[in-house]
Parts: sequence; structure tokens; C-alpha cells
Amino acid sequence: TPVLALDLSAATSPYEQGSERGLLGIAFSPVDGRLFVFYTDLQSQSHLVSYPMLPDGTSDVGGV
Repeated sequence: TPVLALDLSAATSPYEQGSERGLLGIAFSPVDGRLFVFYTDLQSQSHLVSYPMLPDGTSDVGGV
């Protein structure tokens, strides 16, 4: 069963044709399984963050 690992929809800027906004990149570390996310927020500021993953497949947003 698929599991939602992270929901940033309320924090990311919406897609606009011809722009680079919203979720720009996502990757899992091959070393420790951390989830890396590159996105723009509602004020169009860029963020690169990483989250540890929990055993249930979700990200630990409090463990930044």
C-alpha cells in the first residue's frame, strides 16, 4: 500500500507556467535514507531541507 511520505502542499507556491516554483526536487539519501526536498514557499523563497524517515515510511518533520 502506498504511503504519503511528506505533504508540503500547504507550504509550497503553486505552479505557474514558465516559472520554477513549488516542489523542485526530491531525493532519498543512499546512506541513511533521509528525504531531501528542494522547494519554493508561498513567498517564492527557496528551501533545501532534509527529513529523517520513520519506520512506517513517513518523514519525521520534527527531526529536521
